[in-house]
Amino acid sequence: MEEKLRNSGIGIIGDLPWGTHFCQFYQTKEDLLDILVPYFKTGLENNEFCIWVIPQELTVEDAEESLRRVVPGFDIYLDKGQIEIVPYTLGYVEDGGLDPEKVLKNWVKKTDQSLECGYDGLRLSGHSFWLETHWQDFVYYEDALDTIIGKYRMIVLCTYYLEMCKIVEIAEMVSNHQFALAKKKGKWQIIENSGRKRAEEALAKIEETRIKEIHHRIKNNLQVISSLLDLQAETFSHLKTCNASEVIDAFKDSQNRIVSMVLIHQELYKGKGTDNLNFAAYIQTLTKKLFSSYNLRNEDVNLKLNLEEAYLGMDTAIPLGIIVNELVSNSLKHAFPSGRKGEISISLKKTKESNVNRENFKTNSEYNQGKDLQYKLTVADNGKGIPEKIDLQTANSLGLQLVDTLVKQVDGCIELRRDQGTKFTIWFNNVEIS
Repeated sequence: MEEKLRNSGIGIIGDLPWGTHFCQFYQTKEDLLDILVPYFKTGLENNEFCIWVIPQELTVEDAEESLRRVVPGFDIYLDKGQIEIVPYTLGYVEDGGLDPEKVLKNWVKKTDQSLECGYDGLRLSGHSFWLETHWQDFVYYEDALDTIIGKYRMIVLCTYYLEMCKIVEIAEMVSNHQFALAKKKGKWQIIENSGRKRAEEALAKIEETRIKEIHHRIKNNLQVISSLLDLQAETFSHLKTCNASEVIDAFKDSQNRIVSMVLIHQELYKGKGTDNLNFAAYIQTLTKKLFSSYNLRNEDVNLKLNLEEAYLGMDTAIPLGIIVNELVSNSLKHAFPSGRKGEISISLKKTKESNVNRENFKTNSEYNQGKDLQYKLTVADNGKGIPEKIDLQTANSLGLQLVDTLVKQVDGCIELRRDQGTKFTIWFNNVEIS
């Protein structure tokens, strides 16, 4: 929702965001109009659709006249239908009873209609006539309204006649609103919802921390991208000349590495605020992008996925994402020459392999002696295979060098098999790196 603030028209309050739900306690008709008249005047003048559900002590004519005195051209607003002033019997009650859900749906419908008509949103004021006979319905209605209002472009001011309110009920009313207005010694004051205020302050601190973390991640990711580009550039540093196709391929490799990082963030944001992402879903998206990048169809090279759900933190997901990108890209580029058909398979499984013989793996065995390894990732193809002379630690290929380095970063082990194609198996933990 757009974050632009709206002028409330009420001096003590100032500007409000869409989704504000507050209330007013009043003792006289003058108190009621003292707040509602400037509230609706400002709404009309700021292109908002207005609905005023008036209490028993006020007639439609009274309400219209009170606005007519202060709103220039009020009858123009009235004639074109920008404001509806209705008695509470039409605003809430039907067949002598109250249907809270129906009332809520009506406000949402009115909001949608106002937007369709070109208004910025809905400004509403309702009344609490039904406190005495429909208390439970009131509690349900206000709680439900407070829950949904943040999703819509509406501002709602509920008005309560103090003579009808018990002390316990007042506390309940305040708790169901973001704040309340009441007069004390002849002056309007804001009554904060203390529980809500504490929660909002806590959320603000969490959000501040998250923003700092996002900035930190962006900085780190830019550093990673810069390092990847530097490494790619070094592959050309010893050459006196290079042809255009080599440069284009290098750019494509760099582009795919960056895309693998971008997709991490896209999947993370789908997680609705969590710091972990579904890595299985990410692999599906990444491999689809890679096949498209290399213009391969499923009938040329078949992709077989066997993925268990694994929710990984950013410090694990980003290096693992680049690893998957490198291994799949390597298969797509080299495993199936001259239009040869074949299959690439990827599996991701949870494991607890404390018996992995780390002596078989030169790569980073010192990082995880004595540790159980949580996950096993396998990337394999049935193509022509990697030549025996190529070793992960001494490979000239930038992609394989990256794989070797990044496996260390995720506290893992890697195994390379060359029988019936190429098969990389990586055991790793979901680690957090500061």
